[in-house]
Amino acid sequence: MKFPKRFFRRVLGNTLQAHHLDVEIRCLHQLRDKEAFWPKHFWCRSIKELENHWPEIVELNRIGYDIHFTVIPRLREFQGKQEHPLPDKPIFSGFWVDLDVGEGKPFGRLGEALRQFEADLKPTIAVESGSGMHGYYLFSRPKKMSKERADDLLQELATHLHADPAAARAKRLMRVPNTLNWKNREKPRMCRVFYIRKRRFSVREFEDLQESAPPENGTRETPTKTDDIGTNEASDYYSLFSPHVKKLVRRGEWATGLCPFHDDKHPSFSLNVKSGRWVCFACGVDGNWRDFKRRMEITDQDSHQVGKRVAEDYDWKRLPRFDPSKAPKTKWLVEDLVPEGGVTILVGAPGAFKSTFALLMGSAVSKGEEFLERKTRKRRVLYLDNENPPDVLKARNTSMKLEMEANRKLRLWSMYDDRPLPRILDGTLRKIVRKSVEEGKKVLIILDHFSSFLRPGEGGETTGQTSPLLQELKQVCAIGATVVFLHHTRKYEKDIEYGGGDLRAKCDAIHTLVLHQDRIDPNKKVIRVECFLKRHGGNSSFALRPRVADGQVIGFKSTQDPVVEERKRKREVLRLLITKNRGMAQHEIVKKAQKQGLSRDEAREILTNGVGRYWRIKISAHGAKKYSVLKD
Repeated sequence: MKFPKRFFRRVLGNTLQAHHLDVEIRCLHQLRDKEAFWPKHFWCRSIKELENHWPEIVELNRIGYDIHFTVIPRLREFQGKQEHPLPDKPIFSGFWVDLDVGEGKPFGRLGEALRQFEADLKPTIAVESGSGMHGYYLFSRPKKMSKERADDLLQELATHLHADPAAARAKRLMRVPNTLNWKNREKPRMCRVFYIRKRRFSVREFEDLQESAPPENGTRETPTKTDDIGTNEASDYYSLFSPHVKKLVRRGEWATGLCPFHDDKHPSFSLNVKSGRWVCFACGVDGNWRDFKRRMEITDQDSHQVGKRVAEDYDWKRLPRFDPSKAPKTKWLVEDLVPEGGVTILVGAPGAFKSTFALLMGSAVSKGEEFLERKTRKRRVLYLDNENPPDVLKARNTSMKLEMEANRKLRLWSMYDDRPLPRILDGTLRKIVRKSVEEGKKVLIILDHFSSFLRPGEGGETTGQTSPLLQELKQVCAIGATVVFLHHTRKYEKDIEYGGGDLRAKCDAIHTLVLHQDRIDPNKKVIRVECFLKRHGGNSSFALRPRVADGQVIGFKSTQDPVVEERKRKREVLRLLITKNRGMAQHEIVKKAQKQGLSRDEAREILTNGVGRYWRIKISAHGAKKYSVLKD
């Protein structure tokens, strides 16, 4: 595979050396659950340095790694994260788009995507990515601009060309030409530069796209009185569209909803609320407000009435006002553990007893019995098991006395049943919950485990992979369900789950199961459950010890929290040191504590937090802190 030097020279230019920036080459394997396939990163300060790494990158690509690069160079300073941050004002050598190609995508074939470029806005560089077409619109010279402004222009360009809006971000990574695309592992496809032109662009050309498209007579459309809803802000387009587009949700300058021009199940209608430009990424229809009115047969009188009503709604006296006295209390499905009507994550490393925990909880909820001395509400329980084989499920049913064959309120649907498990996005869960609610019964849905419900080849690491699933689960909850899903932690970070940031933002509660060694019997384990209830109650934790009979786990019993006990032990070490060395300075105590197994930071933290509770300090004439134990 030849190093694409000409491509990188065009896209990156001399920005790396001139502005002391880096480009990242990120290598991601489709099978990211194995140590050998962990992501690989190369940070390069020049195209020459990148070329030196190319043989190693090619070797990784040949064994199944997809190769991506940061289109916008990053800062060289490492700030404790794998990903270096963007500068305050990133340097853009151009803009880019990603045209999705395939069944159910805006373009059925690569030829259609290429014709879109040829007929509309021909890019400087076109790259066949193996699953689509990337277009790069390079500037005559690199431009500094804010990330927010660039994202707006990238989104407008994506809308204009029916491209993927997820790729229209300054932080986006794109595929490197002359590498294999491993999305289809049986038939990987080569990414190749399709053509390179001399044409360069100005930022003004993309700013023009933010204005309304010209009508047939060739002059640019200006808002008419029917567009005016009482203010001069361009964001008024949201108010014009919202009565006609179901579930239109606004996020900044963009809004998404269900397309009114076809039977849309998942929001595919995208609207720029400032310009009024819109597009449906499913059926391919697009236009401006005038086109929308014509297609929907909206009269000027209808528009005026909507505008007048919205203008009245913005009157200060009509604005919503929160009333604390009417705020409902949190309803718990499992007391202080699972909020009813919410999405809860149960996360832990493999072997952390997640499935056992979830099965026992589901059984208790189906019977209305207490779970770990916590009250439950009696509900129907649907357990979707996409992981465990039938013999394991049979053994657990017997050992834990779940009585699945007799319990009518507990349904365990296994991946080995004749009927295939429902997918989160296929609408089956909505139908099940809606039918049950019509019968007057709410449902607890347990997904074991979350990553097995992702699309093939996805690892749940990006917002684009997890966000649609979480939004759908929220809709299922709105009908009358409570959702608990099991998820794995990262291999080397046992307290962080895959896709952590987006999952934590969108879920209502997160419980992390962490295994600790039992200090009484080192051959046994203690499970520490770290609860993060977010707005429902903050942080807490408790500990469990598995109850075992005939080699099988049959339940759990409460035990002392190993983290709390370990902290008590360390505090006692410091108390004895202070008792034996009354008046000793802090740095001397810390040195002695380090010899007994405490780290320097641990010792300092415990000493600081224990002042006034366990010991007192006296500041010497030289400013040294000297400790003495408080009397009981």
